[in-house]
Amino acid sequence: MTGNKKSGVGGHFQTYLAEIDKTNQMISFRGHRFNHLFNAAGTIYHHKDDITDFLDKWSSPNDLLNSISFDIREPVYITGIRALGLIDKLITWPFWRLIEKVLSSLDLNTHLYQLKLDLERLCRNASPLLEGECVFSNSDVQVTRDCIYQSLTGPVSDPLLDVYT
Repeated sequence: MTGNKKSGVGGHFQTYLAEIDKTNQMISFRGHRFNHLFNAAGTIYHHKDDITDFLDKWSSPNDLLNSISFDIREPVYITGIRALGLIDKLITWPFWRLIEKVLSSLDLNTHLYQLKLDLERLCRNASPLLEGECVFSNSDVQVTRDCIYQSLTGPVSDPLLDVYT
């Protein structure tokens, strides 16, 4: 949402969220960037209405803010970031938790095989992801069912958005 330090309004957005008693779920990444695209997409999806309201109230938006305002209202873009956010919550983040737990990369073989099978199944019908089904459900890794997860798996205003996602 901040765009960049020159043209963005991250500090103002942070203040806006505080004024409406919401917590900013966007984080800065330092060090490794594994999963950043997926995590950021889920966070943007979670804050999409906040971003829209904030930008509607901004008195003199620059080109960057006008672009963000346009993009955040486009159903195709919204469903795309929702899909990326679901991948974060249900595939890549649980996989990262598995990687952190194993002593040897060979210990991942059964999980990688299960991932292959699950992805083949999801290519035919991805609706279990919309319902919050974790790909690594046969492991001891738990999905983080936070506010972002709730936004990603919760009901949508238009059933067609589920189809697009």
